[in-house]
Amino acid sequence: MPIPRRTSAEFLAQIKLNPRSRFILFEGFLDKGVFDANFEAQPDAYSYAIEEFEHEQFDVDIAARHFGAKGRLVDFLARLRDAGISNARGVVDRDHDFFIERRERKKNLKYHEYTELEWYAFPPESLRRFLSSLTRRGLEQPLFDSIIETSKIVSISQIARSITDLSAQLPNVDGFIDRNGVFDQARYDAVVAQILGLTVLQYNDLSISIRNQMPNDFRKAIKFKTLKECALAVLKKTGKSRANLNDNWFDQAVRSALYLANFQDFLFWRQFSRW
Repeated sequence: MPIPRRTSAEFLAQIKLNPRSRFILFEGFLDKGVFDANFEAQPDAYSYAIEEFEHEQFDVDIAARHFGAKGRLVDFLARLRDAGISNARGVVDRDHDFFIERRERKKNLKYHEYTELEWYAFPPESLRRFLSSLTRRGLEQPLFDSIIETSKIVSISQIARSITDLSAQLPNVDGFIDRNGVFDQARYDAVVAQILGLTVLQYNDLSISIRNQMPNDFRKAIKFKTLKECALAVLKKTGKSRANLNDNWFDQAVRSALYLANFQDFLFWRQFSRW
């Protein structure tokens, strides 16, 4: 019989009953597992209760306001602040919050340095090596550049959707990539503009404005799942991918890299030593 997932009331009771313990709440099991491993590696420096934010049975009013774990976790942390509880913090992905001004600036809420947790495992100098491992004969620099640029274009459309119409369904990228790995941006932008109810000129202006705000470090602008989608599409369309390459293989390789990453090197991680 499966173990029942906990409710917000149970989480709240656990935190209240252990006022000398420090709790860190994460969006999901992958985040929790990776941070568990890193905290265990330095037991003298850190003493925390690491928890996955198990949100599926949380209060109906929280669930009604938020579709995913992140929004519900942010809401739950607000309740902790209102109750004067200071021994718990939550950690969430940046996503595109910094572009669309949805970032919460609260003491008990921490954002990852990059859009998603997975980026910690892939500094720019190692990302090409990782993507090359997904191919049969290596990844040339022009094709790597194409993957990054395609990911930026798709990210811009995602940010534009967040600004204009969150319910819009964006097109799949693989229908816009040719056999050479070239992404047809003009056709993609025209389709996205129509979906968002904009003219091509309006969408182009919005795209330029968003691109100008993007930081130089693409890990802070591109979601890792977007990079994955674009990389798989480009490698398969060009015939470069390994025969056994699929979503599951990709995800397993990323998880392995994450568990090997040294989080102590990141500013985000060092913030906890001052808590």
